[in-house]
Amino acid sequence: MEVRKTHQKVDEVICGSMVDVHAQMAVVSYGSMEELASDDEMGVEEKHSSMEVVVMEKEEGETYSSMLEVVGTLMEEEVTYNDKEVVVGFASASAGESLCTPKSNLIQYWNKEVRNNNHAIAKPTFLLSKASPLSAVDSARFSELAAENALSSQFLAFCASANLFCFPDSSPNLEELIAHTGAFADAAGWVQSGIFFRESMLKKGKVLPMPDIKDKMPKRSFLPRSISSKLPFSTSKVSELKKIFHVDDNSTIETMIVKSLNECESAPSPGETKRCVGSAEDMIDFAISVLGRNIVVRSTKNFKGSKQNIMIGSVEGINGGKVTQIVSCHQTLFPYLLYHCHSVPKVRVYEVDILDPNSKEKINHGVASCHMHTSDSNPNQAELTIASGPGQIKACHWVVDNHLIWTVADLLTS
Repeated sequence: MEVRKTHQKVDEVICGSMVDVHAQMAVVSYGSMEELASDDEMGVEEKHSSMEVVVMEKEEGETYSSMLEVVGTLMEEEVTYNDKEVVVGFASASAGESLCTPKSNLIQYWNKEVRNNNHAIAKPTFLLSKASPLSAVDSARFSELAAENALSSQFLAFCASANLFCFPDSSPNLEELIAHTGAFADAAGWVQSGIFFRESMLKKGKVLPMPDIKDKMPKRSFLPRSISSKLPFSTSKVSELKKIFHVDDNSTIETMIVKSLNECESAPSPGETKRCVGSAEDMIDFAISVLGRNIVVRSTKNFKGSKQNIMIGSVEGINGGKVTQIVSCHQTLFPYLLYHCHSVPKVRVYEVDILDPNSKEKINHGVASCHMHTSDSNPNQAELTIASGPGQIKACHWVVDNHLIWTVADLLTS
């Protein structure tokens, strides 16, 4: 294996992506890319003009993970440059993807795909918090195993290091969660719990009950797309999925997987576009396909205020408070973080400061969506019980903890 050192301009090497991609190579590049890419005041290339890069030509029979291990040995002593950590990554002409940490890959992908007036929109904190925690070494290793259909041989390590949900005993309420996912089963119950409310309630000073918006799903992370794209994902391949995740026949987790796949494969409603996504990159792609590149992701900050009365603080209508189209993404039970995303054509979206009604102090920042009542709406839908009539806003609801919506970015978004 040939190992050589060189210097590259910082704007030529960003987390393993190199200008010259005609050869497969590994690189060690300067900087904590999460910090550098999120710096809105100064571009990376303006901070430093060059960096030292270790280049290793990939020889026949070598794997990316083995090369990363060598790089790790080379950099065994702690290496810093202006108090920034060294980042390890790859560039591959054949694969066409950068193999550094999944979070750094996600930042790069966001910068590349999402645009607002030719400037990158502020990084999506919510998506970054859900990015895979895998290291560059593990991401490359598990990706290779997935390609070889051998991931089941490293089941325990894969589940632990990727922050997956593989052990149903760790979630005693799993059966209850499975029973309550999907379409609303009890319309009256949902309305009584306060999940739907009239748009007129979104006025400063109004007091209303907040439903339970706390996320009760098992904590999981997205998989890197380099892994998720290699895994089976259909009801016809349940047996393959069960093998990978060591799922017993007729078990609760098998029921969970089958129900989620059935939901993902169900036909969309008239005029609806839908997709289940297991990587942040896939979610970004879907949102762009519906709304274009000038987009932003919005979510409720936390679940404070749940199951108690709240007071409405300042209210901001997104896109000028106009009726617009959004993409709504809801968590779905699966071993890795999976979202069911779908287009919603006629909605008004609000960002709202949520206050304690007694102290008047801000306790949360919520996102609410208000849906139009159309003539083809299902008359059995829960929200129609407080609707006025066709062509009017039928009901509003909060975007619950760890769910999210995508909207076209407002003109002043930066």
